[in-house]
Amino acid sequence: MIKRITFILSLLVLSVMSAKADVVVLQSGQRVEGKVVVSNTDVVVIETPQGRRFQYLASDIKAVLISETAQEEAKPAQEPDNSGTRKVALRLMADGGICFLPNEHTGGTFGAEAAVGTSNLAGRRIFLGGSVGYAGMYMKGTTHFIPIQLVVSVPLLQTANTPEIGMSFGYGIGIKDKKNSFTGSTAGGLTGSLSIGYRWQMSGNKSLLLGLMTRLQQSSIVYTENINNETYSNDRGVCFITTAARFQVQF
Repeated sequence: MIKRITFILSLLVLSVMSAKADVVVLQSGQRVEGKVVVSNTDVVVIETPQGRRFQYLASDIKAVLISETAQEEAKPAQEPDNSGTRKVALRLMADGGICFLPNEHTGGTFGAEAAVGTSNLAGRRIFLGGSVGYAGMYMKGTTHFIPIQLVVSVPLLQTANTPEIGMSFGYGIGIKDKKNSFTGSTAGGLTGSLSIGYRWQMSGNKSLLLGLMTRLQQSSIVYTENINNETYSNDRGVCFITTAARFQVQF
């Protein structure tokens, strides 16, 4: 008799807890019950009765039922803000590392870029935009380029913090530098880069990324030689290759 009463009381307690629980309904139809502890335009965090916390992007949620309105019709989850900085973002990037011409010279490199574009392409937190910047190769002097590129960065996970792969492609305008022993770049050429890093999401649309990148820069340089007191110039196509660490912030 006592066991039966205890069992009935347990059922009543569970029923009350269930009635007061918040419910997150995912696009897949899965229901997660507990208490919503964070809810904004980007993510919803729910804590289960067992103390475990789960975080979901707003785009992955079909509906959120708060305990006070659990008996009402399910309301769609709040979508990311389409009119604010969530859709348009500014990325500032800087990199430094090693540059070399295959089988010839090795030196240092420094680059900086500013990119503007959408930060939530197709609702999947993909960045797509255009950039302009500076790339300098320091070997036996300095060779400068102004890269103008199309930039895309793809997160590997749809979570606040995630590994990210970045790619860019465009044209690097060469700037002649006579201080260089091989005269410098007389023309620019195609340029492109590939990067991988880890992105930390801060407040709102702000994020920080640290990673590694490699850049290829096509160009033409002029070598000057002195043979028998005569100066000769040799214009030759080359490809600068750089490997660098990258620091990036997004606003």
